[in-house]
Amino acid sequence: MFDFITLEEKIFQTLSHEAFKEWMITSDIHGFEVSVHKTLLPFALYQDFLKSFSAHRMVFHYHVPNFIPGNEFAIERWFEDDAIKKHYEAFFYQLLQLHESSSVDYHPIITFHGAAHRSDHAFHAREATRYFCDFALNLFEQFRMPFALAIETLHRSSEQWGSKRKDLVSLVYDFDTPRFGICWDMVHDARNGETSLLPDRFFLDKVLIGHLHGFGNFEDTKKDHLPLWSSELDLKEQIKYLKHAQPEVPVIHELLACRCNNYEHMLQKDLLHKQEYLRQQAIN
Repeated sequence: MFDFITLEEKIFQTLSHEAFKEWMITSDIHGFEVSVHKTLLPFALYQDFLKSFSAHRMVFHYHVPNFIPGNEFAIERWFEDDAIKKHYEAFFYQLLQLHESSSVDYHPIITFHGAAHRSDHAFHAREATRYFCDFALNLFEQFRMPFALAIETLHRSSEQWGSKRKDLVSLVYDFDTPRFGICWDMVHDARNGETSLLPDRFFLDKVLIGHLHGFGNFEDTKKDHLPLWSSELDLKEQIKYLKHAQPEVPVIHELLACRCNNYEHMLQKDLLHKQEYLRQQAIN
C-alpha cells in the first residue's frame, strides 16, 4: 500500500538510468507516480523504465505535469482556449502508448489539480474543473483507455479548486463512476483545518490513491513534500484510517527534489526510515 514513490527526474543528475533501475528493483518498491513530459525525460526512456519495472510487477500511475511552464495544462483556461483540450487529448494518448510498454494488467490512475481561482471566483474554477472531468472521462470511455481519474486534495493556500472535502465529494458523486475518485493528499488535507480530523465515509469510499510526504522547516520556512523522517505532522489517525478502510489504495511517497539539498541521499534515507516512520504512526 505504501510502497510507491514519485519518479523525480532530477535524480538522474547524480545517478545513471541503469543504477536507478537496479536500486528501485532491490528496494521493494511496487511502483511510481510519474509526470510524463518531453521537457523532463525522453518518451523512449519512460517506455524503457516501464518495460523494465513491469517485469518485476512494478507499475506506473501518473500525475498531470501542471508545473511545466507555459500553462498547457491550465484547466482554468478550459472555456477560452481550445489548445488546452488538444494538449490533454495528446497527453492521454501518450500515456496510453506508454501503458502498452507494461506487462502488468492494471488500471493506471491519473491525478490532477483542480482549476486555479480567478480573483475570488470559485464558481469559474469549479465549472472548468467539471468540464475537464467530463471531457477526460468521455475520452477514456469512447476510446477504451484503461485509466481512472483522481482529483487531488490541495492546500487552501494554493488558490486552486479542491481544498475542501465537501467540494471534491460533490464533484465525484455527480459523475458516479468507479473511474473517477479522489487523490487524498493527507498532508494538504491535514493542514486545511477541516472541522473533523478524518473525512467521512462518503469521501473515503471515493479515494483511489493517496499522497504522503513530510512537512516542516526548509530554508527557514514551513514546507511540504519533505522527507518523512523530518516531518512535524502527526498523521497517525489518517494513515490508520485509510489502511483499514481501503487497504488496496496505492499511497505515493511524494518526496520532491526541490525540497532537498541532496535528493538522492534524502530519498535513500527516507526509504530506509519509511518502515520506522510507519511504525511510529502505529499502523504496522
